Amino acid sequence: MEFIEKPDQPQTLDSDLMAVGRYVLSVDIWAELERTEPGAWGRIQLTDAIAELAKKQSVDAMLMTGDSYDCGKKMGYMQAFVKYGCAT
Repeated sequence: MEFIEKPDQPQTLDSDLMAVGRYVLSVDIWAELERTEPGAWGRIQLTDAIAELAKKQSVDAMLMTGDSYDCGKKMGYMQAFVKYGCAT
């Protein structure tokens, strides 16, 4: 499996899976982070370290269902705001 940190063109991806930022990681992730070169935006990306760790040991994932919005874009943020604002 390949991890891609915030791709510029999501329509070119072969998957509709995403990491939602909830992790339970082994202590081995710290050594992997130290070896990880800066990636997207010149920052060390946790997803890059997880991808390297997955080459060496088992990394499990949980399939979650629900709506997702790109809150880094104005329209996605507005959609999320309306959806969750109306739900309360």
